[in-house]
Amino acid sequence: DEVAEFIKHYKTLMSGLTDFIDGEFERELTIERNKTNAINAELNNRLNNENLSKDQRASIQNQIAQNDEKLRVKQEAIARKQFKVTKAFNIAMTIADTYMAAQKAYLSQMQFDPTSPIRAKIAAGVAVAAGLAKVAAIARTTFQSTAPSTPTNNGGGGGVGGGGGGRAEPSFN
Repeated sequence: DEVAEFIKHYKTLMSGLTDFIDGEFERELTIERNKTNAINAELNNRLNNENLSKDQRASIQNQIAQNDEKLRVKQEAIARKQFKVTKAFNIAMTIADTYMAAQKAYLSQMQFDPTSPIRAKIAAGVAVAAGLAKVAAIARTTFQSTAPSTPTNNGGGGGVGGGGGGRAEPSFN
């Protein structure tokens, strides 16, 4: 019972820590998104408020697209770190769950007959095997990269990477 209580507290602590770390990753993503949106807003204002040649407009649009691509790359790097941390926490939680399952399986078979120790060890072994299979499945997961968008030099504005903050494209008359 003491071990079960310890594992329960461990899991609660790990869950809180995971939530905190996820919040920090989200904060980092928001900071990067806000920086890029501020820079691109200035560039969009230049497009809307200044008399610019076709080449100057194309250059500004290309810069906006490049900024969006840089943001996508930064977001992907942050997401990759977050994936690795989450994966490690999931493995730790699964190991704790496996230990609890093995303990419960062992104790469930301990009755007062001669076969109890053998059945208990088999039940615990099955629980450990199932838990280790889950750990292996988690360990095999891989980060799914986003496809890079390609900024264009033809003034088309380029592609916007994932999570660009919903920036509206400039309209030209």
